[in-house]
Amino acid sequence: MIFGIKCSHLEPLLLKAGWPERTIPDKPTSPRQRYRITATGHAWLATTSI
Repeated sequence: MIFGIKCSHLEPLLLKAGWPERTIPDKPTSPRQRYRITATGHAWLATTSI
């Protein structure tokens, strides 16, 4: 789960890259909106030492 990515510049870039996905895709501004890491995101994290 990714927390705190509400920056108007970072969030669109990450979503476009396909690393996180919204839990409520039809309502991007919902106060209950959360993100989960996709398989692409997990693969990137596995190759990156953060």
